[in-house]
Amino acid sequence: MHVRCGISAVSAANALKNLRAEQPDWDFAATRAKAKASWQRELSRIRIDGATSDQQAIFYSSLYHMMCAPTLMDDVTGEYRFSKGFKVHDRINFDAGAGIPGVTHETTQGDFTSAVFLVNGYIDFGTWYGITPFIGAGAGVARNMLSGFSETSLTTIAGVTTPSGGWIGDGDKTHFAWALYAGLGYAVTPNLKLELGYRYLNLGESVTGTLNCFCGQTFSPLKVKDLDSHDIKLGFRWLLAPPPPPIYDAPIIRKY
Repeated sequence: MHVRCGISAVSAANALKNLRAEQPDWDFAATRAKAKASWQRELSRIRIDGATSDQQAIFYSSLYHMMCAPTLMDDVTGEYRFSKGFKVHDRINFDAGAGIPGVTHETTQGDFTSAVFLVNGYIDFGTWYGITPFIGAGAGVARNMLSGFSETSLTTIAGVTTPSGGWIGDGDKTHFAWALYAGLGYAVTPNLKLELGYRYLNLGESVTGTLNCFCGQTFSPLKVKDLDSHDIKLGFRWLLAPPPPPIYDAPIIRKY
């Protein structure tokens, strides 16, 4: 008995398309030779020396299992991030003239918000005992906004301390954003999979408005570079309904 089959993680219609594209005829010998050549090419990418026959069998069997079911998925995400009380401290040492040293301690604080839009892709590396490791990457844009900022400073010269400060205008910048993902999924039921993952998110940079000193002077906007975030994410995937029974071209089974 010969059986042709098509596989799709999306729908029976896509499985049928895959069947027609990948297995258009009933030539079993040609299909077997093609599959053997493909696996030989992929498994030969890594060669090991100094291993026993049993060790080689274990290694290449594990490599085969790892390559059997990598699954590529993608999604589009949008999120709104915020950080109240964003604060920066800095110290500036300078020469006040005539060799007299001076030092200024500044504190700048305000609010940071960001609207992030990403297109993401993920690869599942197969499932063992209900656990599916995956990695992913994403790219998109982030609109980074800095608002409500103020600055206070204390300048000390020859033992005399003078306070100062000012307020900073709001500013924003739209910048390229990208992310890297890694994690594990666990199949609770055929329809529900829980996921625990790590994400590195790079938001790019942002800029404030003009710095307005209480002394009456104005200064250039502040630029914040390399805004990034390290996130631990807990989520789930839910299959809304089991896939419908596949529809095949007839005849799909040939008996002898």
